[in-house]
Amino acid sequence: MMELKTNAKERTFTQKAKDALKFHLIDSTALLVASYPIYAAFETRIAGINNASSIHSKVIVGALTYGGMGFLYGKVRDVSRRLFGIKPETSEAMKYAHDVAYSAGFNLVTNPLFYYAAGVRDIKQIAIATGLSIGVSLAMGGAFGYSIDALRDLTGLKESERLPKSIDALHSRAKKTVAALAVAGSFALTTGVYLTNHSANNNRPVTQHAIESR
Repeated sequence: MMELKTNAKERTFTQKAKDALKFHLIDSTALLVASYPIYAAFETRIAGINNASSIHSKVIVGALTYGGMGFLYGKVRDVSRRLFGIKPETSEAMKYAHDVAYSAGFNLVTNPLFYYAAGVRDIKQIAIATGLSIGVSLAMGGAFGYSIDALRDLTGLKESERLPKSIDALHSRAKKTVAALAVAGSFALTTGVYLTNHSANNNRPVTQHAIESR
């Protein structure tokens, strides 16, 4: 009897560990899917960060996110939603407002560290990029939270009431296909940002200063 209880506990622990890993991978992917194209555009087009440093920051953000930050973000968000009484029946406006505030606070703390680790040493550039990231959070923070909830549902991890009925009615395999297309589309958009930015830089007219410096 004692052995049966021990085995049951081991199976329960193993299942919990597997579930935690699934949440970690899905939440991390959801965050990167929602953020990569947006931040790539703001960093290179507005903050003035070059492609190499921006891409480097994405590599670092991706590594940190899959290294544990994604899990932390998702879990703390779940705790925050409970603390602020965010439930399935809560209005979409309140869910959006919560995710906006949560995302802005998270970026305020972590983004300067990310950019510094990526090799950006200009304090002004770091401040501008961080400020823009907070601004993006205010505009898009709701999308980050929605991305987590949607990808959890599409992959069969946790049902969400936030998906459109037409998507929610799909078979589980079709939902997973939608999830895969969303991930692929996000990374294709990010690649497009860098390619168009590189092309734009190459096509800029040569300035008088550049001519004189030759």
